[in-house]
Amino acid sequence: GIYLIDGFGGGGVVRLTRASGEADRPLGFSRDGSQIYFFRPVPRFPNPTDEPIGSLFAVNQDGSGLRRITPPDMPVSVTGTSGGRLSTDGRWIVFSSEGIIWMIQPDGSGLTKVFEDPEGGPAITPTWSPDGRFIMFALDPPGTFATLDVAPPSTLYVVRADGSEPMPILVSDAWTKAPDWVAA
Repeated sequence: GIYLIDGFGGGGVVRLTRASGEADRPLGFSRDGSQIYFFRPVPRFPNPTDEPIGSLFAVNQDGSGLRRITPPDMPVSVTGTSGGRLSTDGRWIVFSSEGIIWMIQPDGSGLTKVFEDPEGGPAITPTWSPDGRFIMFALDPPGTFATLDVAPPSTLYVVRADGSEPMPILVSDAWTKAPDWVAA
């Protein structure tokens, strides 16, 4: 599960979620701090890789009000250590589902396709630029699945947050996964 602790005031520990099976993975807090967004593995989703597949959820700081953010029939892939990335302004969550990059507002509205490879390569592990204008992700070759034993070469791409102007920024013979950005 996910826990909340008051690190400064010496308050108690509050358990926010109870995961069954694999652990919930936190994404971040709402802009006002009242909710926590997280990824929860969903066992019924088919999984061709060794990474969990699940859905994005939100819960209030006191553990009440659990709700699913992504549609129940939309499998969300793990992104790095979580299932999605919250934008720096807290208005969007970017994630990958079945090799397509999507974004959704934390209240579950505004589901928008950002990128789908016309050749069918799976786009994975999206992350926001520090200013929220771009999304970086890895694109694996069509017909490949990365596992612990097999990792295909992939390319890092950058696309505008509206999905326009996809541009490769790192072409490699190695498997590139879970990119991240920091402000210079």
